[in-house]
Amino acid sequence: MKRNSNIVFLQSFSTGLLAKMAQDLLEQHSIQTMFRKEELDAGSEFTNYIGPAELWVLKKDYQRAKRILKLYFRADE
Repeated sequence: MKRNSNIVFLQSFSTGLLAKMAQDLLEQHSIQTMFRKEELDAGSEFTNYIGPAELWVLKKDYQRAKRILKLYFRADE
C-alpha cells in the first residue's frame, strides 16, 4: 500500500506479534494495512520488534477496521 495523506493511524500494539495478528485479521476482511515500527531486535523476524508497533489503514477503512479490532481484540477506542 502506498503511503499518502489517505492513510491514518489505527492503533498501537505493545508487540509486533499482536500487530501482525491484527494485520492478518484486517486483511482477511479486505482492509489493507501498513506498519510503523520501533526498533528491531537484531536478527529477529517482524514479530519480535522491541516496543510498540503502529498499524495504519486507509481513511475510508478506518471505522470498519476499528469495529473489527474491537470485536476480536476488545480494543480501546
